[in-house]
Amino acid sequence: MVIDETAAAYGLFQIAFAEADEHLRALLSHLFCPENPEKAMDRVPWNLADVIKTLRKELGVFKGRGASIEEFADKVKEACSRMKLLSKWRNVRIHSHIRRSNNGAYVLVDKTTDKALSMNVTEITDKIDCAISITTTVIAYSTHLLGVFDFDRENQRMVDADPELKKVFGGSD
Repeated sequence: MVIDETAAAYGLFQIAFAEADEHLRALLSHLFCPENPEKAMDRVPWNLADVIKTLRKELGVFKGRGASIEEFADKVKEACSRMKLLSKWRNVRIHSHIRRSNNGAYVLVDKTTDKALSMNVTEITDKIDCAISITTTVIAYSTHLLGVFDFDRENQRMVDADPELKKVFGGSD
């Protein structure tokens, strides 16, 4: 068996794509249950399209929390849009028919159009870069977004601990 450069690049793409998928799912579980995200993993949808749709909706919790926080949420929403496009490119290929050319090379054929799908190192490298960019965006901005929950919990703890503050702001009882 010969593993050519295109096949190797496609394998790396799958890894980069899986990492981006994992970070989107992790952020969603944190939004569902900031205190214990592992507990919320069973609420995270199985289908990536549903993960993206749900995550975009859940990011609405940051609306009205300040311009920079809203901007951070918007950056993650943009990453979700890029992931949706990347997922379409991937899904056509991962669910394609596999053919062998006369020289023994593998060819991916679109199940809908019955036409060969483009697969070259340059295109795949661009897709790898896109997946890495999505991951980087989600990691960078989710840290700040989730910090809002930590800030809220700490403020509530201080209010609950001080009878005077409790009178002014109300407690969580």
